[in-house]
Amino acid sequence: MATGEMESHRQKHSRLAWELLGQADHELMAGDLLQSSEKLWGAVSHALKAFCESRGWRHGIDGQREYAVKRLAEERGDEGIVPSFKVAESCHANFYYDWMEVKDLDENRVIVRRLVEKILAGVE
Repeated sequence: MATGEMESHRQKHSRLAWELLGQADHELMAGDLLQSSEKLWGAVSHALKAFCESRGWRHGIDGQREYAVKRLAEERGDEGIVPSFKVAESCHANFYYDWMEVKDLDENRVIVRRLVEKILAGVE
């Protein structure tokens, strides 16, 4: 970004999604499953915010994000998007309930990364 240019909200959310994915990997390698879980959820949440902003859609509450996920899946003809979003939500729940093992979170990390890639495809 050139000096003096402002980062748009969409760009900021996209950047944060990628940064949070990297932080989730780092936290998982460090053994902090709770932080890794929440960073994975955060990556999806910010990716969805970027996507919604690119469409002019509301995204401030959970129901709006869920609606956006369903519309994205329909538009892209990708039946895997909604189940992948449910995996991301389970990571968010893990932050509070601490039930996932390393193996579970590592598998979810791959699913969530691919979901973020799908959400941001064509947004950036």
